[in-house]
Amino acid sequence: MARITLPTGHEIRPRGVFCDDKIGSFTWYFDYLYPSSGLESNVSPAYTEEELQEILGHDRVTYSDGQFDWFKFSMRKVFPGSDTYDADHYRYYEELPKYI
Repeated sequence: MARITLPTGHEIRPRGVFCDDKIGSFTWYFDYLYPSSGLESNVSPAYTEEELQEILGHDRVTYSDGQFDWFKFSMRKVFPGSDTYDADHYRYYEELPKYI
């Protein structure tokens, strides 16, 4: 994750990880949170999900024992100025697969 440079106010939050020991892989689940000032509709993430996956090495052998990682991102527009804003709100975890 340290390889990803984000604009001010953008965050990548880890949500879960699944170890598939049958095929030797890890699936990482992240939320990309990017701010919106409410009426501003042209705000968009600095990266697409595919670009983030490429940076992190999605579906490539990354370990000496042949294991590899998969990365899943949910892009979420957030309103950090809201009094109800919470970057780790429980609703972000509801969409994760139930086996995590």
